Amino acid sequence: LTSSNPLCFGERFTIDTKLSASYTYKWYKNDVLIPLATSPSYTVTDAGNYKVKVTLSPSICTAEDEIEIEYAPEIVLARGTLVQCDDDSDGLSIFDLTKVDSILKNNDPKLVKVEYFNSLTEAQGGINPILNPKTYRNTVPNQVLHAKVSNTFGCAEYTTLRLVVAYNSISPQNPIETCDLDEKQDGFTQF
Repeated sequence: LTSSNPLCFGERFTIDTKLSASYTYKWYKNDVLIPLATSPSYTVTDAGNYKVKVTLSPSICTAEDEIEIEYAPEIVLARGTLVQCDDDSDGLSIFDLTKVDSILKNNDPKLVKVEYFNSLTEAQGGINPILNPKTYRNTVPNQVLHAKVSNTFGCAEYTTLRLVVAYNSISPQNPIETCDLDEKQDGFTQF
């Protein structure tokens, strides 16, 4: 692997020699023997240089090879809340979900894609994304959406976005009056 093709953080990966189980195997990580690793394959969970030495039975010939395993950095997300005014007290409003993209990504520039879904199951399966997140109308008051955030390698993590509708009403304001005192009497002035 190269640094442009890492495994996702926390992912398990099986290195498989595809050779007979009757051969003798010794696995190494960073040139240190891995105890009890004597199978034709080995499952890794962290980065390092992995090497296998195989003794081909019944002969005493040996073969070896190695691979560098790299992992993408862990994706650390934040939860978000988006508040929107309710103009008719029904608990529903139109939200621009993209306003919280940076917050959910913890301002991490390596995270490049945010998609919104109605459930975690849909987010994990990539099913039924919200197609227009700039004009999303919530379906219930205080709705919770799920965001799938991906890095440049295609690794993803999930977080939530709570949609809150504010019912605070603003009392009617008294008008502010002044005179149009400039030389052009057009009804406009500076406040």
